[in-house]
Amino acid sequence: MSNIFVPPGQFRWTRGDDVVVRFDLPEAKSFSTCFCQVCGSPLPHPTRSGKQVIVPAGSLDDDPLVRPERSIWWEYRAAWFKNVNEIPRYDEHFEASP
Repeated sequence: MSNIFVPPGQFRWTRGDDVVVRFDLPEAKSFSTCFCQVCGSPLPHPTRSGKQVIVPAGSLDDDPLVRPERSIWWEYRAAWFKNVNEIPRYDEHFEASP
């Protein structure tokens, strides 16, 4: 998942905030998430500390004009994960042959 981290003063909802649901995992030190109660898409949410807003990059409509700067938690990635530089790229949808 690609996220953008922004200061709270640089984020505001323009619409749809009435369908945002927040979930804080009670036993976790810092895990929280927000999602759309209509479609289930992950949505921006403030961290529990309130120091940042985590914005799922896939929720953006426009180019944020920033590019990835780092991969975090790399040591804990799933065993099946491939570096994006090792994966074939397609400009359009790809369907594998049966």
